[in-house]
Amino acid sequence: ILDLLLATEYWLSFYSTRLEGRLLRIVGGLDVQILSPGGLDRVGPQDVGELCICGDTVSPGYCRSSDNDGRFVELDGRTYLRTRDLARWVEPGVKLEYCGRCDEMAKVGGKWVDLAAIEKQMQEIPAVSEAKVSFGNVRHAFVALKPPDPDLGDGHQTSIDVDSIRRALPHRTSIHLLAGMPRHAATGKVDLQALLRAVTDEDLTQSLRSRRGRVLCRFSRTYCAAMEFCRGDTRRMICLAYIWYALFFSSDFKFCRNIIAEHFPLQGVVGVLLCMCRTLTLQQLRH
Repeated sequence: ILDLLLATEYWLSFYSTRLEGRLLRIVGGLDVQILSPGGLDRVGPQDVGELCICGDTVSPGYCRSSDNDGRFVELDGRTYLRTRDLARWVEPGVKLEYCGRCDEMAKVGGKWVDLAAIEKQMQEIPAVSEAKVSFGNVRHAFVALKPPDPDLGDGHQTSIDVDSIRRALPHRTSIHLLAGMPRHAATGKVDLQALLRAVTDEDLTQSLRSRRGRVLCRFSRTYCAAMEFCRGDTRRMICLAYIWYALFFSSDFKFCRNIIAEHFPLQGVVGVLLCMCRTLTLQQLRH
């Protein structure tokens, strides 16, 4: 009995026997290269790399051209499909061993690490029910915690051992503790993209809060200094109102303008002058 390996992008390309397991033999007419993941260099005889294939049974591309980005590579005048599968040669040109998916491996400190093995190690920690890691430009570890056992008192609940979680991860990995994992409705698999979007939204919120704080701090100092500088001097008050006009009504200062309007309501002479600024043109204001 032969097992045939088929995919959406290629068919009748590899086969194996039940006895050989993860070892795959190449169907005649197929050109196979094992390259460094994301690169163009051929790997050594025993090294793991990305499986790239070319031949009559390989699709020339997707219907939407945008889907082809990063999926094909030109090598020696031929176009190869990047399968995103990892493999290593057993008999070069004849037989290879399947080693997993590219998105299940990541390079850390110059070495390839198995992300599934890291997730398994984290899930062996008593308080962890599920774990998912993503090692892109930034390393993230998403950890779903086991719910409290209602039959146990507060003093007997399993404690969260963050140090054990951290020891299972490479250096500089951000840990996110969750009550549960988002899942794809159709497959039931963990939705990693939803997790990463949540992290991006959280980082953006923190960035905006930090930026907001800096704006408020700087403006409060400027506000106090300007009021002291303009006290009792009408000409300086008019200059201050002109500056406020630039801050409030220039589209380049929208973010600052909203914060200032919310936290620093204008009163007295400055408020009157600002109302004038809103009704007068810049040319009239200059006069």
